Amino acid sequence: MIQMPLAYMNPGTGGLLIQLIVVGIGSIFIGIRSILYSIKSFWTRKK
Repeated sequence: MIQMPLAYMNPGTGGLLIQLIVVGIGSIFIGIRSILYSIKSFWTRKK
């Protein structure tokens, strides 16, 4: 009889995964904001 291997995650691993997700989403928002700011500053330059 073949048994399925069970994956074990300790509490530290779960916290690490949540932290990675939160940091990833935050960095995406900061990157988008930076790009939009660059575009806005390019089009609203004083002459």
